[in-house]
Amino acid sequence: MAAHSRSSPPLFPYYELHLSLKYLRSRFSSIAALLSVTFGVAVIWIVLSIMGGYIIVLRETIRGQESHLTIYGSAPFSVAHILQLEELIRSVKNVRGTAPFIETLAMYKSGQLNPCQLRGIHPRRELEVSEIGRYVLRPEELERVLPEIEATGKDSGDGDKAKARSPVVSIDSILRSENRKPLEPGELERFFEPEFTAKILQEHNPRTLRALGNTVPPAVIVGVQFLIERKMFLGQVVEIGTVKPEQQGPMEQRFAHESFVVVGAFKTGDYDFDSRSIFVHVDFLKNMLELFDARSNSYRYEGIRVSVDDFDRVNDTRKELEAILLPVAPWLRVITWEDLKGNILTAVLIEKFVIYFLLVLLMSFTGCMVLLMLLLTVIEKTRDMGVLLALGATPSGVVRIFLINGLLLVSVGTLLGLGIGYLFCLYINPIHDWIHSVTGLRLFPPEIYHMDRIPISFQSGDVLLSIAPPLFLGFFSSLIPAFWASRRDPIKAIHHA
Repeated sequence: MAAHSRSSPPLFPYYELHLSLKYLRSRFSSIAALLSVTFGVAVIWIVLSIMGGYIIVLRETIRGQESHLTIYGSAPFSVAHILQLEELIRSVKNVRGTAPFIETLAMYKSGQLNPCQLRGIHPRRELEVSEIGRYVLRPEELERVLPEIEATGKDSGDGDKAKARSPVVSIDSILRSENRKPLEPGELERFFEPEFTAKILQEHNPRTLRALGNTVPPAVIVGVQFLIERKMFLGQVVEIGTVKPEQQGPMEQRFAHESFVVVGAFKTGDYDFDSRSIFVHVDFLKNMLELFDARSNSYRYEGIRVSVDDFDRVNDTRKELEAILLPVAPWLRVITWEDLKGNILTAVLIEKFVIYFLLVLLMSFTGCMVLLMLLLTVIEKTRDMGVLLALGATPSGVVRIFLINGLLLVSVGTLLGLGIGYLFCLYINPIHDWIHSVTGLRLFPPEIYHMDRIPISFQSGDVLLSIAPPLFLGFFSSLIPAFWASRRDPIKAIHHA
């Protein structure tokens, strides 16, 4: 006669799941613990998404403003013989393009004196070394958003200040359109041609054009914040002045000032850059600052921007440039854009994980709530545990009841927290705009964070960082009451009052 093999009980018998769900539904403290887990996960997910987005946008913004490599002299405006240097630099295999530049602090007069950064660029070659072609608005694109900008300038009440953001949204939609291509060299050069400057004056400031006669001032492209904040307007003639370098004599002889016409606008997304930077043709700026050096019979520049084909080899290319420049110009320094701005990115990354660590510490209180809730459940259901053990339930079965209880609670809370955090991140900018329109308070000031919108980035690593603490804490918070319940004496448990 064949022996009948005993079938092993299922890993999760029905009564364990049934009792776990019943105990969860019967206690108000379960709802409180569930909400605590949900809120904690949502906060961690939101913070990590914002910080991750901030790092990504900051990196892209800085990279767009800077070139892969930048060559500086030992002192301001000390890079001379620019053509020979550029020819030497372009002989390095990985180098894609070069462009000389000049940068200087300046003051502009538009109602009152305000500081700015005057940046001299070579339009055609600048496109080879930076992302300026992605940021400068084409004339027809700027004309499309001018009505919104002008409407913003007419708002005077505090409750209307939030409307200043609507041009930003429109400009972002234009610049980030998938079908939009960066400006071609001819398009960027056109901004600095006298004919285009005269056209802008004719369309937006004809009275000034008639007063100027045949003399048209040089053109400048300003950050879009100048227009949004109504510090300047398209077609305006602006006085810009700065100090000439290495000049002797009284201050009035050292100070250089010229009239410029605002012919275009750009937006990088860096609020500080967009509210302080003004682009001018480098050939005009070098003459304005009188940078011709008679001793070397050449103009002096601030430096040379360099782009490379393969950024993974940028450090090798830097070493090659340093080696090739050392015999002819040992005072030149070659640095990467990460050397220039790397400390900012590192600081933000450290800040992200410091905040995450603090939030995980706060999540430990959620684990304590789960622990207390399950301990109260064990105390209240002591007789139930005694009956189960008397009827033949195993201690491991009792352990699973409370493990299922705790893990169900934290799992549902984690999923709800991820969903709420995701929805909040999707609508965080409209929510911020609404708060600003009601209270006048900016929770994300652009002048501090250098961004006009709250950046968001959903990354798989951040999802794991969001769900790991509650699941880990929930599991270990469930173990203590689960083992305590399984070790109760069945007879004493049945007689428990």
